[in-house]
Amino acid sequence: LGIEVPKKLDAALNQSIPADGDPDAFQPVTVKPALQSSAALSMANTVKNTIKTRNIAILAADGVDEVSLHTMQKAIEAAGGMCKIVAPHGGFVTASGGTRIKVDQTLLTTASVLFDAVYVPDGPKSVAALQHEIAAVQFVQETYKHCKPLGADGAGAALLNEVKMPGAKKSDSGVLINPTTSDFVDAVAQHRFWEREQPV
Repeated sequence: LGIEVPKKLDAALNQSIPADGDPDAFQPVTVKPALQSSAALSMANTVKNTIKTRNIAILAADGVDEVSLHTMQKAIEAAGGMCKIVAPHGGFVTASGGTRIKVDQTLLTTASVLFDAVYVPDGPKSVAALQHEIAAVQFVQETYKHCKPLGADGAGAALLNEVKMPGAKKSDSGVLINPTTSDFVDAVAQHRFWEREQPV
Protein backbone atom coordinates (compact mmCIF):
# COMPACT_ATOMS: atom_id res chain seq x y z
CA LEU A 1 0.00 0.00 0.00
CA GLY A 2 3.03 2.28 0.11
CA ILE A 3 2.58 2.94 3.83
CA GLU A 4 5.64 3.12 6.05
CA VAL A 5 5.34 0.58 8.87
CA PRO A 6 6.71 1.89 12.19
CA LYS A 7 9.29 -0.31 13.89
CA LYS A 8 7.85 0.49 17.32
CA LEU A 9 4.51 1.87 18.48
CA ASP A 10 4.64 4.87 20.80
CA ALA A 11 1.50 3.73 22.64
CA ALA A 12 -1.06 0.95 22.69
CA LEU A 13 -2.93 0.74 19.40
CA ASN A 14 -6.67 1.07 19.74
CA GLN A 15 -8.85 1.87 16.72
CA SER A 16 -12.20 1.51 18.54
CA ILE A 17 -12.62 5.19 19.33
CA PRO A 18 -15.88 7.03 18.64
CA ALA A 19 -15.64 9.96 16.21
CA ASP A 20 -16.16 12.45 19.04
CA GLY A 21 -14.25 10.45 21.68
CA ASP A 22 -11.05 11.35 23.50
CA PRO A 23 -8.41 8.79 22.38
CA ASP A 24 -6.78 8.81 25.84
CA ALA A 25 -10.06 7.72 27.43
CA PHE A 26 -10.24 4.61 25.24
CA GLN A 27 -6.78 3.14 25.71
CA PRO A 28 -6.40 -0.29 27.35
CA VAL A 29 -5.27 -0.41 30.96
CA THR A 30 -3.56 -3.17 32.91
CA VAL A 31 -5.47 -4.12 36.04
CA LYS A 32 -4.05 -6.35 38.73
CA PRO A 33 -6.51 -9.17 39.45
CA ALA A 34 -8.02 -9.12 42.92
CA LEU A 35 -7.62 -12.91 43.17
CA GLN A 36 -4.56 -14.77 41.87
CA SER A 37 -6.11 -18.25 42.13
CA SER A 38 -9.06 -20.01 43.71
CA ALA A 39 -8.83 -23.47 45.23
CA ALA A 40 -12.62 -23.74 45.07
CA LEU A 41 -12.61 -23.24 41.29
CA SER A 42 -9.58 -25.40 40.55
CA MET A 43 -10.22 -28.70 38.75
CA ALA A 44 -7.12 -30.03 40.49
CA ASN A 45 -9.20 -30.13 43.68
CA THR A 46 -12.08 -32.14 42.21
CA VAL A 47 -13.39 -34.98 44.38
CA LYS A 48 -11.10 -37.98 43.82
CA ASN A 49 -12.62 -40.73 45.98
CA THR A 50 -15.71 -41.50 43.92
CA ILE A 51 -17.00 -41.62 40.35
CA LYS A 52 -20.59 -40.74 41.29
CA THR A 53 -22.23 -38.63 38.55
CA ARG A 54 -19.19 -39.01 36.26
CA ASN A 55 -20.18 -39.62 32.65
CA ILE A 56 -18.20 -42.26 30.74
CA ALA A 57 -18.38 -42.86 26.98
CA ILE A 58 -18.05 -46.42 25.76
CA LEU A 59 -17.05 -46.38 22.08
CA ALA A 60 -18.47 -49.35 20.19
CA ALA A 61 -19.43 -50.49 16.72
CA ASP A 62 -20.79 -53.67 15.17
CA GLY A 63 -18.67 -56.61 16.28
CA VAL A 64 -17.96 -55.29 19.78
CA ASP A 65 -17.19 -57.90 22.43
CA GLU A 66 -20.32 -57.99 24.60
CA VAL A 67 -18.55 -59.36 27.69
CA SER A 68 -15.85 -56.71 27.55
CA LEU A 69 -18.43 -53.93 27.18
CA HIS A 70 -20.94 -55.11 29.80
CA THR A 71 -18.33 -56.06 32.40
CA MET A 72 -16.95 -52.51 32.48
CA GLN A 73 -20.39 -50.93 32.14
CA LYS A 74 -21.72 -52.82 35.18
CA ALA A 75 -18.64 -51.94 37.25
CA ILE A 76 -18.95 -48.24 36.42
CA GLU A 77 -22.67 -48.13 37.18
CA ALA A 78 -22.18 -50.11 40.42
CA ALA A 79 -19.69 -47.45 41.54
CA GLY A 80 -22.18 -44.66 40.80
CA GLY A 81 -20.95 -43.57 37.38
CA MET A 82 -23.03 -43.23 34.22
CA CYS A 83 -22.30 -44.88 30.87
CA LYS A 84 -23.31 -43.97 27.35
CA ILE A 85 -22.76 -46.27 24.39
CA VAL A 86 -21.41 -44.05 21.59
CA ALA A 87 -21.35 -45.58 18.11
CA PRO A 88 -20.94 -44.54 14.47
CA HIS A 89 -24.70 -44.99 13.90
CA GLY A 90 -27.86 -44.87 15.96
CA GLY A 91 -30.24 -47.67 16.94
CA PHE A 92 -28.32 -50.79 17.90
CA VAL A 93 -24.88 -52.30 17.39
CA THR A 94 -24.61 -56.05 16.92
CA ALA A 95 -22.09 -57.67 19.26
CA SER A 96 -19.71 -60.37 18.07
CA GLY A 97 -21.98 -63.00 19.63
CA GLY A 98 -25.07 -61.68 17.85
CA THR A 99 -26.58 -59.72 20.76
CA ARG A 100 -28.02 -56.30 19.90
CA ILE A 101 -26.83 -53.48 22.16
CA LYS A 102 -28.74 -50.19 22.28
CA VAL A 103 -26.80 -47.10 21.19
CA ASP A 104 -27.26 -44.03 23.40
CA GLN A 105 -25.57 -41.45 21.18
CA THR A 106 -23.76 -41.35 17.84
CA LEU A 107 -20.45 -39.81 16.93
CA LEU A 108 -22.45 -37.25 14.93
CA THR A 109 -24.51 -36.07 17.89
CA THR A 110 -22.07 -35.93 20.78
CA ALA A 111 -18.48 -34.95 21.60
CA SER A 112 -15.73 -35.99 23.98
CA VAL A 113 -16.02 -32.74 25.95
CA LEU A 114 -19.35 -33.98 27.33
CA PHE A 115 -17.71 -36.98 29.02
CA ASP A 116 -15.34 -37.47 31.93
CA ALA A 117 -13.62 -40.58 30.52
CA VAL A 118 -13.62 -42.96 27.55
CA TYR A 119 -13.50 -46.75 27.41
CA VAL A 120 -12.95 -48.84 24.25
CA PRO A 121 -14.03 -52.47 24.68
CA ASP A 122 -12.55 -55.47 22.89
CA GLY A 123 -13.76 -56.63 19.50
CA PRO A 124 -11.47 -56.50 16.43
CA LYS A 125 -14.33 -55.77 14.00
CA SER A 126 -15.69 -52.98 16.20
CA VAL A 127 -12.27 -51.39 16.67
CA ALA A 128 -11.49 -51.61 12.94
CA ALA A 129 -14.74 -49.75 12.21
CA LEU A 130 -13.89 -47.06 14.78
CA GLN A 131 -10.40 -46.66 13.33
CA HIS A 132 -11.98 -45.71 10.00
CA GLU A 133 -14.20 -43.09 11.66
CA ILE A 134 -12.42 -39.72 11.84
CA ALA A 135 -14.86 -38.65 14.55
CA ALA A 136 -13.92 -41.66 16.72
CA VAL A 137 -10.20 -40.97 16.38
CA GLN A 138 -10.79 -37.30 17.20
CA PHE A 139 -12.96 -38.34 20.18
CA VAL A 140 -10.06 -40.29 21.68
CA GLN A 141 -7.48 -37.65 20.76
CA GLU A 142 -9.43 -34.88 22.49
CA THR A 143 -9.97 -37.03 25.56
CA TYR A 144 -6.22 -37.53 25.78
CA LYS A 145 -5.42 -33.86 25.24
CA HIS A 146 -7.89 -32.88 27.95
CA CYS A 147 -6.05 -35.17 30.40
CA LYS A 148 -9.07 -37.40 30.98
CA PRO A 149 -8.88 -41.15 31.76
CA LEU A 150 -8.78 -43.54 28.79
CA GLY A 151 -9.22 -47.29 28.98
CA ALA A 152 -9.04 -49.99 26.33
CA ASP A 153 -9.51 -53.74 26.42
CA GLY A 154 -7.95 -56.20 23.99
CA ALA A 155 -8.22 -54.95 20.42
CA GLY A 156 -9.42 -51.60 21.77
CA ALA A 157 -5.80 -50.65 22.40
CA ALA A 158 -5.37 -50.32 18.62
CA LEU A 159 -7.67 -47.27 18.60
CA LEU A 160 -5.53 -45.61 21.26
CA ASN A 161 -2.42 -46.39 19.20
CA GLU A 162 -4.16 -44.92 16.14
CA VAL A 163 -3.96 -41.45 17.64
CA LYS A 164 -0.28 -41.97 18.54
CA MET A 165 -0.46 -40.67 22.08
CA PRO A 166 2.86 -40.36 23.90
CA GLY A 167 2.98 -42.60 26.93
CA ALA A 168 -0.18 -44.44 25.94
CA LYS A 169 0.91 -47.56 27.82
CA LYS A 170 1.65 -45.87 31.13
CA SER A 171 -1.20 -46.49 33.54
CA ASP A 172 0.08 -43.70 35.80
CA SER A 173 -0.86 -41.14 33.12
CA GLY A 174 -4.49 -42.25 33.09
CA VAL A 175 -4.22 -44.36 29.94
CA LEU A 176 -4.99 -47.95 30.86
CA ILE A 177 -4.54 -50.91 28.52
CA ASN A 178 -6.43 -54.07 29.59
CA PRO A 179 -7.29 -52.58 32.99
CA THR A 180 -9.22 -54.37 35.70
CA THR A 181 -12.59 -52.79 36.37
CA SER A 182 -11.38 -51.45 39.71
CA ASP A 183 -8.27 -49.88 38.11
CA PHE A 184 -10.39 -48.06 35.54
CA VAL A 185 -12.90 -46.91 38.15
CA ASP A 186 -10.02 -45.59 40.27
CA ALA A 187 -8.62 -43.71 37.25
CA VAL A 188 -12.01 -42.11 36.57
CA ALA A 189 -12.19 -41.06 40.22
CA GLN A 190 -8.92 -39.11 39.73
CA HIS A 191 -10.82 -37.01 37.16
CA ARG A 192 -7.79 -35.59 35.31
CA PHE A 193 -4.14 -36.51 34.81
CA TRP A 194 -2.47 -33.14 34.53
CA GLU A 195 1.00 -34.59 33.92
CA ARG A 196 -0.16 -35.23 30.33
CA GLU A 197 -0.74 -31.53 29.76
CA GLN A 198 1.59 -30.13 27.14
CA PRO A 199 3.76 -27.21 28.29
CA VAL A 200 2.70 -23.88 26.81
